[in-house]
Amino acid sequence: MNNIAVMNKNSCTGCGACAQVCSKNCIQMISDDFGFLYPEVSDNCIYCGKCLTVCPTVCKPLSVESREKPCYMLTTKNKKLEAKSASGGFCAALASYFIKSVDGIVFGCVMTPVFDVCHQSITCEKDIYKIQGSKYVQSNTQNTFTEAKEILDAGKYVLYMATPCQIAGLKSYLSKDYPKLITVDLICHGVPSGQAFKNYIEYLSKTSRTPVKEYTFRNKTRYDRTGFISKTEYNQGKAIYKKPFEDIFFGLFSKGKIYRRSCYSCQYACIQRQGDFTCGDCGSRILHNDFLPYEAMSSLILNTDKALSLWNGIQNLFEFTQIDFETEVRRNKQLRECTALPADRDEICKAMIDSKWELLSSKYLSNGKRSLLRKISGRIPISFKQRLFKIIRVIKSKNIRKCSYWRL
Repeated sequence: MNNIAVMNKNSCTGCGACAQVCSKNCIQMISDDFGFLYPEVSDNCIYCGKCLTVCPTVCKPLSVESREKPCYMLTTKNKKLEAKSASGGFCAALASYFIKSVDGIVFGCVMTPVFDVCHQSITCEKDIYKIQGSKYVQSNTQNTFTEAKEILDAGKYVLYMATPCQIAGLKSYLSKDYPKLITVDLICHGVPSGQAFKNYIEYLSKTSRTPVKEYTFRNKTRYDRTGFISKTEYNQGKAIYKKPFEDIFFGLFSKGKIYRRSCYSCQYACIQRQGDFTCGDCGSRILHNDFLPYEAMSSLILNTDKALSLWNGIQNLFEFTQIDFETEVRRNKQLRECTALPADRDEICKAMIDSKWELLSSKYLSNGKRSLLRKISGRIPISFKQRLFKIIRVIKSKNIRKCSYWRL
């Protein structure tokens, strides 16, 4: 059988390259029992084998060499873009540059009004907000590989931002390098299913007796710039903020219990990256607290000559400092290894599909107890913390000078 049906299901990342390359439209991405998308081949298949030739799991696309690469910690100077971004806003700033400076087309992950998570293209700055922020759900690439190829063949610039497995799928689908294609692979922990997430939104709507208007996983507040706070906004205007230990879906994601099966044996959780750039939350942030303390920071790794060349032209858009690549890899787990498969993963995934959210909450949510110091710190505005940090730094520097005088 010369089609994608021969592939081991547990190895399939759901990138959708096989479905998009099929000239006979014989392959559809269909949800399995846990809500994850997998290819389903119809009886009209002519067994041409194209789907197998573009499958990144089968053909193993070339990754960028594993040499030590330039690595930066950064945040965009555009505070409007930074405010809506999960961390430092690199992807949003790069998207803005692509649209304004080279008339490029940008592909990124969006959440629709009906809570479908998918990849779409944007062509104007006013739509950048759609692709901002983390969506901790697997994105359906739909026909965006095909769309990107048509744009590239027409000689235009394309920026494609996605998880490493999706970038691998895109590269396999394209089957050649395009000078005007720039890719960003995101530092990914793993992806929950879209159907489980939609079930969760339905549960929130039902328990609150009013429809959920918008849900976002990462939200910066005046007290916390890390953004690890979910926000559920309801139709009547009420908004509920929760830490991961208070939000069952976000909490299970954070504990690594609800990912796609292939995420637990991910071949891309390593320093051999798929994108020109690699971007995500900075693991080394705590080692550089003297650089813009209390500002959210992205980690940026330059994997290719294309990335190096582009960085030289856009670095003025960012506040940045170079950090040690090996240290970042050591402190950012997903750059070196994938999450281990939990014994209760299947049980939890089935419970989510069956909408047993109360049961899951009682079993897996912590009681949220925190130390008094952390509670107090969590209610101090960032602006005050920044001023306090400056005072402490001045005092420390004066003490150092005094010690130097005594040694003399």
